[in-house]
Amino acid sequence: MSKLNLANLSNRINELEQETGALEAESKLLGILEPLLEAEGYDIEFKHGPGDGGIDFLAQKVDEANPDLPTKIGIQYKHHRSLVGANVVQQIIGISLLNNFDRMILLSKSGFSQQAWDIAKRDLPTAIELIDLNAMRAWIARIERNAKKDYSKVIQAITDLSKSLAKIIANNPEELMNMEWRDIERMLASVFDGLGFKVELTPSSKDGGKDIILEFEISGETQSYLVEVKHWRCKQKVGQGYISDFLNVIANEKRQGGLYLSTYGYSSDAFEALTEIEKRRFYAGSEQKIISLCKTYVKADSGLWSVPSLLTNVIIEDTIAL
Repeated sequence: MSKLNLANLSNRINELEQETGALEAESKLLGILEPLLEAEGYDIEFKHGPGDGGIDFLAQKVDEANPDLPTKIGIQYKHHRSLVGANVVQQIIGISLLNNFDRMILLSKSGFSQQAWDIAKRDLPTAIELIDLNAMRAWIARIERNAKKDYSKVIQAITDLSKSLAKIIANNPEELMNMEWRDIERMLASVFDGLGFKVELTPSSKDGGKDIILEFEISGETQSYLVEVKHWRCKQKVGQGYISDFLNVIANEKRQGGLYLSTYGYSSDAFEALTEIEKRRFYAGSEQKIISLCKTYVKADSGLWSVPSLLTNVIIEDTIAL
């Protein structure tokens, strides 16, 4: 997809944001979805009207190995002024099951309530994707960013392996414990990159107390977070001293915050010394957070963006309550 086309899609999203008429909005939305889904191998058709099966658009991808069993995605758009609630998500679950869709996309101009997000994140009988306008913008930005990358063959091979590992962990979480610590760091760097962050993986030695540096923008301002990963084969838990050292790095480097990931958990007193200010800048996760990140990445890598529109939420979600 060319830069001109991507810029055109961004303009169309801006126009959709300003549109007040529901039918006109659906027409504009088709002009956005069509090229995005075609890039992923899908054909899309407008279905709104009698006999539409409760959807506005149907996207299908034909598998050459099984041409009679195309992958089907039902798409519904809500032109609401308020947040779309849990009741709408429950309705589209029924629509998806009734029509035997492989997945269902719910698009909203106004965004979604927390209850709607909570339902969509559950292990449901059908895959539900919630996409607002900011998520669509992130989708386009990710395509543009990937198009600009020019890796050496060695770096590309390492990146491809890291992405493959993320998909393995998403589908078989128990395999995480079979990985080496550096492979986990490389995998997470690829995962964060795929979710829209600018990522720097630090050297394996003399890393300055952080393994990964993340940057992203919120309202035009650059935010920076550090990530530290502990995967000790001795199954040692992370204690208070390690947390204190990490917080010092965050403060000394004037970062907005940090994410600490320990596959074997934390000691009982690990967080006791945290001040209220530090608790607002520090997030801790276990192996479940790593698995959650991999699962989110797999969804995003399918081309159908399904992560929270604010990248801070990617860091915060599924972390330990302090």
